[in-house]
Amino acid sequence: MNNVLYLPIEEDRRELVSRMLVALEAVNRGCAVVVGQKWAIENNLAVLPKGVIVYKTVDEPQCESARLARQHGHIAVAVNEEGIAPTDGGVIFRHFGLSFGDAFDCFYSIHEGQEAALRAEYEQLPEMICIGNPRVDLLKPKFHPYYADRVAELRARHGRFLLFNSNSSANWKFGGLDDLKDLYFRGGYIVDGVRDESLFHEMVWYDEVRKDITINFFNALDEVAPDVPVIIRPHPGEAPEYWEKFIEGRKNCSVERAGIANHWIAAAQATIVTGCTTGVEGYLMGANVINLDQEEDAGYREDNIAYHYLPTYTDMKQAALAMKGVMDGVPGAIAEEPESRRRLAEYLNAHDGFAYERLVNSLLERYPDLINGHKALRTLGILNLIEMPELHPGQQDKIQDMTLAHVGSIIQNLGRILSLNDDLSVFEPQKSMFVLARV
Repeated sequence: MNNVLYLPIEEDRRELVSRMLVALEAVNRGCAVVVGQKWAIENNLAVLPKGVIVYKTVDEPQCESARLARQHGHIAVAVNEEGIAPTDGGVIFRHFGLSFGDAFDCFYSIHEGQEAALRAEYEQLPEMICIGNPRVDLLKPKFHPYYADRVAELRARHGRFLLFNSNSSANWKFGGLDDLKDLYFRGGYIVDGVRDESLFHEMVWYDEVRKDITINFFNALDEVAPDVPVIIRPHPGEAPEYWEKFIEGRKNCSVERAGIANHWIAAAQATIVTGCTTGVEGYLMGANVINLDQEEDAGYREDNIAYHYLPTYTDMKQAALAMKGVMDGVPGAIAEEPESRRRLAEYLNAHDGFAYERLVNSLLERYPDLINGHKALRTLGILNLIEMPELHPGQQDKIQDMTLAHVGSIIQNLGRILSLNDDLSVFEPQKSMFVLARV
């Protein structure tokens, strides 16, 4: 009987809130849900009570984990949370492992175009059901109140500011390029004889270009608006020391790493990115966002979702003037792309309701044993006894916010929006492992 719903977490600042959204809907429907660090779940697949594991994406490590989970009697399904908006070309397959086709029992796609592209690419596929993206649900107006308190706090502390949201592998903090290349091999982005290293090398080259773009933009901003406050928010995988050195001698610049991106984007007057998917999330929220790029055409750009949706500037002085205009309250300071806004609005409203609801509805329809959450609770005591893996610093950093207090805060804030009953119980049998159920 597969009557436990497992939601593994790999990067709490990216995934935890959207996964808790799914968890709360499932608990409200009678399920027992385990939300926990992915490495503990993967290391204990043989002894954990049989359940349905919902993977956040479908790169090669997730495919390997899903295949092992099925060997141990679990059901493995996947969503595509990293797919923020519809795209064409190679970017569709960037997060798909070569063995995706036979790794999962079911795949929940974000849009019909993605399904058509996958059918053309893979000879064998799991059943596919289009639901949208639960992470995108959090960007819709209904959930904007979730961010309100934190946004007000940031604005009270920092006033009016621009946000520079960085994302560069050239500043990766977990080793050198050989280590990064190894990560690409393990992720399935490089496969000997099938997927060559060109994407990796082009990405490294492009990230060096981003460094130059960033320097040129800040120099232009110093020229046209030297007093404008800018907060730099590095990607969790970047070394903050680089940015601390970068801002030396620059007026009104600071580096902040705490919190999730959506809070900062909503609090800022405008956000600047250099090809980052997070910028598209901000755009979906209705925020002011611009993308910086080089003038020369680059193949990597075509696989860059920000380039396809965001107002993109290749002249850094024009970008700086646009940001000055925003800070001065000038209407239409950003050269908007009405067609991009239209396409994103169409995507947001493609289905009635929300993706997290459609996901839980489908899971309960396909796997009705999940409704017997009260029976599952009798078996989940084993979570007190499982062997927890020893995590390296990078993994520890990814789940540093997975505390009972933080999870409780998320539940409280989402609960107010969802009008949930107060009969939800949360247990923490091991650090960064949580059981949610009605008791």
